[in-house]
Amino acid sequence: MLTQKSPSTAFSKSLLFPGSGQRYQAEPGYESRKRIGMVFSAVAVGGLTLTAINWTNFFSKQKDYSEANDAYLSQKLLEDVVQYRTIAEQKNAQMLDARNSAIGATVVLATIWFSSALEAKYRFPDYNVGRNYSQRNVNLNLFG
Repeated sequence: MLTQKSPSTAFSKSLLFPGSGQRYQAEPGYESRKRIGMVFSAVAVGGLTLTAINWTNFFSKQKDYSEANDAYLSQKLLEDVVQYRTIAEQKNAQMLDARNSAIGATVVLATIWFSSALEAKYRFPDYNVGRNYSQRNVNLNLFG
């Protein structure tokens, strides 16, 4: 028995991993859905890698700042306080830059992830499967 494919299943699959919903839709006559799914999956893997690298960098910079701040707070002489404060401020600026990069990479990844799910749902092929099936006529023109 054949199971009818649905936009909501495609949406759910792409929420689990980008591109899965598009590959779910691929059938003879709709081979391009598989290619689109592979592109979403490849971009998601790249996004995951970029996000992981950025968060790892942030945590490293956070540790560096914490160590520099502890060194600054332990100083007794005025000249040393000024010197170590400058170092701690530099480490703090580097940590904040790394944090902003990590947040940016996470936002890009979330956008890719959710775009894949929306594309899978709203660009769902009309398989002409019969009168009991109603396809919503929505075309977001995401990929031409």
